[in-house]
Amino acid sequence: MTRLPVSPRVRRALASRVAIDARALAAFRIALGFVILLDLLLRARNLSTFYTDAGVFPRAAAFEVTPTIGPLSLHALSGSLWLQALLFVVAGAFAVALIAGYRTKFVTLVSLVFLLSLHVRNLLVLNSGDLLLERLLFWGLFLPLGRRWSVDARRRSAATVSDATPERIVSVASAGLLLQVVFVYTVTGLFKLQHPGWLRGEEIRIVLHLETYTTAFGRAVGTLPLVSEVATWLWLGLLVASASLVLLTGRRRTALTAVFASIHVGMLVMMTVGMFPLISLAALVPFLHADVWDRLERALADAGIRTAGTAASGRDGNVVSDGGATTTRLRTLGRNALRVGLVCCLVVMVLWNGMTLGYVPAPEPVAESAASTDYTWPMFASPPTFDTRYAVIGETTAGEEVVAFPQTDRSVEETLEHGAAYETARWRKYLTNMRMMRVPVVIESFSQHVCDHWDETHDTELERVSLTLRKFDRAGENAGGSRTETLATSQC
Repeated sequence: MTRLPVSPRVRRALASRVAIDARALAAFRIALGFVILLDLLLRARNLSTFYTDAGVFPRAAAFEVTPTIGPLSLHALSGSLWLQALLFVVAGAFAVALIAGYRTKFVTLVSLVFLLSLHVRNLLVLNSGDLLLERLLFWGLFLPLGRRWSVDARRRSAATVSDATPERIVSVASAGLLLQVVFVYTVTGLFKLQHPGWLRGEEIRIVLHLETYTTAFGRAVGTLPLVSEVATWLWLGLLVASASLVLLTGRRRTALTAVFASIHVGMLVMMTVGMFPLISLAALVPFLHADVWDRLERALADAGIRTAGTAASGRDGNVVSDGGATTTRLRTLGRNALRVGLVCCLVVMVLWNGMTLGYVPAPEPVAESAASTDYTWPMFASPPTFDTRYAVIGETTAGEEVVAFPQTDRSVEETLEHGAAYETARWRKYLTNMRMMRVPVVIESFSQHVCDHWDETHDTELERVSLTLRKFDRAGENAGGSRTETLATSQC
């Protein structure tokens, strides 16, 4: 039997592992659009609180916390509610356009700009899912997301023959997208290996005992020791072996992707971690094999739904494919420069994750930055062993003690002992970051917001407020105990 030369065989093997079906990219685009839209709707519940000067994090505080990038945010052009509402509506309109696949490349770019602007405006409410969403949109910008199932594809269908053969996209960008997802899982798994609790199979049980992060269903599952232990070992094993998402091909990759997806569905129903499970599900879509999309298209055809796309055109209105017709020298130079740039992005991604694990020393400005944790993916590497409840205890000008935050009719003791831990996942992240960072301007801004809100909604006025928290130990030698701490006291 004739053996292929090594180089072509290696190239063919690599191509088969970083290839993405064009229909998978279309589904990925649609998923990203829905994720962005839902994220905007959920954030809109606290639009004034988190994104205006009348809220807990006015622009003056944001600029002090992030003096370099804070002023670059579109959302920081004004602290008024009307501008934030307008920007949310515009971002939502572009998310709808992304779902439809209308002028996809331009819409993807604008959506990324709006997302980065929103994130920079208030870094204190961000989580790992937000950082992943940024990166997914970035890599998607260099992929033909509108090649199939889009308005762009239908506009081309009159001039080109509809494709009968599924198209695979192989490029530096396709490799970057897949490897980005794998790095998140792998780094998280390596973090977990550094903590004995994961190796004892007990960490998921601990997490599911925390009201802070779980639903009632999740806490019920946490009472089943065997289920929790099996889930801990399964999740740890999947994370450590997550490189198989790229190493495997075909139906085996699809099967492994389905297992990862089932874990994220479990997170969705058992944990209150915001958008992270949905973003992770969207990130898994490009790993699905062509068989999945073949069956889906047959089902749609049987239902009388026609899908649009072309394989004949080398230009999809969004991205020029890696192969194709002869181009001008200028276009060739531009395309090669783009490839080099994306390769550099891949290298940076590897180094960034190396810094996360401590394998690569971080540059001094990054290491000393207050936001240095932004390059890590330590999601529940060492889960907290305590629940936390917050209360702002106010003293009125008449000398009366009241609970100024959260708004409640309960006494101080009842609020700290039995009150809801957090209103939303964004509130949890904000209060947790405020407690951990202890930046004076952040605490002062929050306290002043509480004072102003109380004075506007009550007949009495506050003279001073104390930010108080109570921690309830759920594991370890102090399990069942609690301790109270005053974080700060401020004059109104």
